[in-house]
Amino acid sequence: MQNPFTLNFGKEPLTIINRQTAKNQIVEDFTAPIINNQVYIISGVRGSGKTVLLTEISKQLAQQSKWLTVELNSTRDLMTALLSKLYDLPAIAPLLIEANIDLSFFGIGVHLKTAAPIVDIETALSRVMDLLQHKGYRLLVTIDEVTNSQSMREFTAAFQILVRQEAPIFLLMTGLYENISDLQNEDSLTFLYRAPKVFLSGLNLTAIMGKYQSIFKLDEAQAMKMAKITQGYPFAFQLLGYLKWQQPTITDEELLTEFDIQIQEYVYQKLWHDLSPKDQSVLIALAKLANQQGQVKISSLRQELDMSSSLMSIYRDRLKKKGLVDASRYGYLSFTLPRFDHYIKLYYLSH
Repeated sequence: MQNPFTLNFGKEPLTIINRQTAKNQIVEDFTAPIINNQVYIISGVRGSGKTVLLTEISKQLAQQSKWLTVELNSTRDLMTALLSKLYDLPAIAPLLIEANIDLSFFGIGVHLKTAAPIVDIETALSRVMDLLQHKGYRLLVTIDEVTNSQSMREFTAAFQILVRQEAPIFLLMTGLYENISDLQNEDSLTFLYRAPKVFLSGLNLTAIMGKYQSIFKLDEAQAMKMAKITQGYPFAFQLLGYLKWQQPTITDEELLTEFDIQIQEYVYQKLWHDLSPKDQSVLIALAKLANQQGQVKISSLRQELDMSSSLMSIYRDRLKKKGLVDASRYGYLSFTLPRFDHYIKLYYLSH
């Protein structure tokens, strides 16, 4: 049988634990008869399942009548790409021609003898949206892993105008906390601060236990032991299952060693490299002071770092939004990612 787990980021695994609450919330808002929200942002640490959730929502809406879905590449010219992809939809191209919407100036479609080419990209988008609204369509645009690029800024600003014009366009984006923060801090894009955001937390351990128990025919205790190693981190759930499937007779100790090697290579090295030196110093101190349960008093962390309360609050909030620390217990911090403290101790506290 094929391995039911995958290590490919962004690919929908054969074995998946749905984030039903988040999915329902977004789908219900987008399909509501009276539109209140036309944009959602999904954020979370690398490997938290952002792309999988975006894909699930896009597939669900694509199956509904009068819904169009278009996926855009965040590194391309987004507005031209949107027009081009809409023109390529079999249901839309004839409507554009019938409505005399000539997009040939942008290299899209053919020149219409009965109409002058539209030469302004925002005017073209507005005309197309008017047509879709008249025909009763709603359009979902998905953009995975957004960054604060010129094209992204132009597209988001144009989207804001279309929303004010009551266009039937909806935007679903994913991104790392720092990239979303950079984008919404642009003076012309502060409306993104008000956009609903879904911060992906860990998966339910009981759900993970159930999957492991069913697939590997384990008893409840063995399956929960595996589930606890993942700490609910979606990529860890996939990785641990993948390794166990590949080597069914592997010992627990060997499995944990292989897990450490792979998760460091796939996630933690890149994640650590992208952190600021100050973020790194806070996490090193957290790993150094962590007790058996992995929790550290914030007051002890401040003392270790010689950091003021106000400055500590800033870093606690940043690291929490990046999905790296859990601050749910008042006055304490702990790591959210499985064995991330082990990685830090091994590479940054062993000498």
